[in-house]
Amino acid sequence: LYAMESTTFSPPGGRDVNLNLLPNVEGLGREFGIKTLLFDGRLSSTIAVFDINLTNQSFFAGVRPNGISYLAPIGRVSQKGFDIDLAYSPIRGLQFVGAYYHGKVRALREDINYLAGVDGDNVPNSYSGQYSLVGRYEFQQGSLKGFNVGAGFTSLIGRLLSSGNYVGGPALVPLGTNKATGANINKTSVIKVETYHELNLFVSYKLNNNWTLRANIENALDEAYVLGAQASSFVDPSLPRTLSVSSTYKF
Repeated sequence: LYAMESTTFSPPGGRDVNLNLLPNVEGLGREFGIKTLLFDGRLSSTIAVFDINLTNQSFFAGVRPNGISYLAPIGRVSQKGFDIDLAYSPIRGLQFVGAYYHGKVRALREDINYLAGVDGDNVPNSYSGQYSLVGRYEFQQGSLKGFNVGAGFTSLIGRLLSSGNYVGGPALVPLGTNKATGANINKTSVIKVETYHELNLFVSYKLNNNWTLRANIENALDEAYVLGAQASSFVDPSLPRTLSVSSTYKF
C-alpha cells in the first residue's frame, strides 16, 4: 500500500489571444494505491485512485490572422479518477500487459459556482477513459525459435476537442453572469470525438546475435480517428493501415 502527495510548478508555456504571457502553473496531486507481485513475479499490478489539481491551465484555441497560434486560459483544472496496470506471464515466453483508466477532468472557476447545478466545465484535449492490451509470444524451441509475434490494442473514450478550432468560431461561449460581480461567465466550447479503436500487429525474427528482422502493421483495423490538434484551417487524421519492414544490425 502507498500514499503520495506532491506539488508541481512549471513556467508559462504560451500566450493568450492578445499575446500576453500566461501565468505560472502550480499543482497539487494526491494518490493512493496498492501494488502487488504474485506467483513468483509472473503477475504484477498497480491500482490507484488520484486527485490532481492544476492552476492556470489553458488549451490551444486557434490561430491569429498573422499566423501566430494562441491559447485560451481556463483557470483551475481538477482531474479525479482511477487507473489499473496489470502485467501477466502465464508461461515462459508469453507476456500480457493491460491498462485501464477512468476519470473526470473539469475546469473549476470560482464564478461558475453562482450558477445552480453547474460545478465545472469540460476541458479540451482531455478524455474520460482508456483501455489497452498488449500481448507478445517468443517461441522457445523448434524451427520457430527466435520468432516473436504480438499485438497491441487500445481504445480512447470520451475525448473532447475545442469546437472553435473546427469552425473558426469562439473558443468560449457565454454561459451566464456572475450575480455578485456582474462579470460574464463563459463555457468552453467543445465537441466529443467518437471512441476509436486501434490495433497494431508485429512479428520479429532474431536471425543471430547481430541481425534482427521486424515487420509491423499499424492501424490494422484501418480506422479513421483524430490523431492530433485540429483547426478550421487544417486537419490531422490518423494514418491508414500501414505496413513497415525493418532490419537491425548490432556490432
